[in-house]
Amino acid sequence: MEPMAAFRLAVAEIGDGNAEELSSLIERKYGLKIDRIHIPIYRASLRDLRRRDLLREARKAAIELPTNGRSVSE
Repeated sequence: MEPMAAFRLAVAEIGDGNAEELSSLIERKYGLKIDRIHIPIYRASLRDLRRRDLLREARKAAIELPTNGRSVSE
């Protein structure tokens, strides 16, 4: 399992707990050692991934908007 996947699962399980709790859970449950000083980096990365996914969804929804048979340039 990749560290980011383990981090996502840990956050899903206990929420946005403190770095020590998340680090301990990841090591205990998934056998991966993520030092607590790196947890803020994982948090920022996860936040950026979520933001990217939201932007992609919004862009996709904007592209798929119905135009009532008219072209966009009309």
